[in-house]
Amino acid sequence: MDDDLKFGLQRKFGIFGLLLVMLLFVGLTFYVFTLFTPLVIVEESNDSVTNKSLNLTPSAPDIILNTDPEELLVVVSSLAKEVVFIDTSTDKIVERIALSYESDFAFFDKTQGRLYIAHSDEYVISVINVKNRLLIRNIELSEKPGDLVVADGLVYIVIPDKEKVFVVDPLTEVVDKEIPVGKEPQRIIASNDASQLFVSNFRSDTVGVINPNVQAVSSSIKINSRPFALGLSRTGRYLAVTNSVESKITIVPLKFPKRTRAVGVETAPSGVAFTPRDQLVLVANEGSNTVSFVSLNQDRVVDSVEVGIAPSNIVISSDGRKAYVANARDDYVSVLDVEGISVVKSILVGDGPIEVFLVNV
Repeated sequence: MDDDLKFGLQRKFGIFGLLLVMLLFVGLTFYVFTLFTPLVIVEESNDSVTNKSLNLTPSAPDIILNTDPEELLVVVSSLAKEVVFIDTSTDKIVERIALSYESDFAFFDKTQGRLYIAHSDEYVISVINVKNRLLIRNIELSEKPGDLVVADGLVYIVIPDKEKVFVVDPLTEVVDKEIPVGKEPQRIIASNDASQLFVSNFRSDTVGVINPNVQAVSSSIKINSRPFALGLSRTGRYLAVTNSVESKITIVPLKFPKRTRAVGVETAPSGVAFTPRDQLVLVANEGSNTVSFVSLNQDRVVDSVEVGIAPSNIVISSDGRKAYVANARDDYVSVLDVEGISVVKSILVGDGPIEVFLVNV
């Protein structure tokens, strides 16, 4: 064979062999990569949708999938002297319970499924079994009751005139303990596990922290303006404190309670509620008939909507999609679309709705 031809063939097959080796190497590398790289798997749980390989951004602020279809809205209407039960799947009233007196404060105890309602001028607290929808007891007091919560089966009642919190056994109706707090105590709220109680002391510019185990104030949080209403995030990370005098709210990170930050809202903020993942705080502004949407990431109001007259309290559905606002000087509850930041419905409930609760039944 001619030497030039032989050299050309060797060169041609040498290049082909090199290409073949390279292709085999690339193929083997791809196979090994796909063999040891996990697939992206999306898991659905009762609380949220998570992605094992990517950070998924929800399509709307704090929306949680798989909402409980058995959620019931309970509304305490003061002037109408009744408690109204609303099916949240239809937003229709399913039952009413008549009360003997006008209401001032209320608390729903999830552990026992009971609603406690304070009638300040009558020195009485009504107890309602929510599951059976029956008034089961009236607790009579010697002092004028204010706001209240329940922890470990005991009722903690703010007594503004005495600047104390009374601890009452609802079965015996006996005051077990009187806890001194600050000046002009206004509202009280319990942590999610009821291991701490928070009391706003209007004239002391503090929020007192009560330890139910020892039934005493264990510490206090300094608030630089008149603290009024309180709201606790579902995660337990933040406490929101409203100031009706200066029209702002104070956000307290409970792990670092000295690192408070204030956000200006509208006139006379009252009730507050957090969306499920602490992205937003909704503030009912009693003096301006609005609800402010406050971003916790930005520490500012990002939007607001008009509701009824004197909105006093607000509650957000378990999935974070709806909010219900009690308009204290009106006769209806406003239903908000949290994602759309809009009022979508009004539910007539009777004069003076002051408190709203969501209950799983």
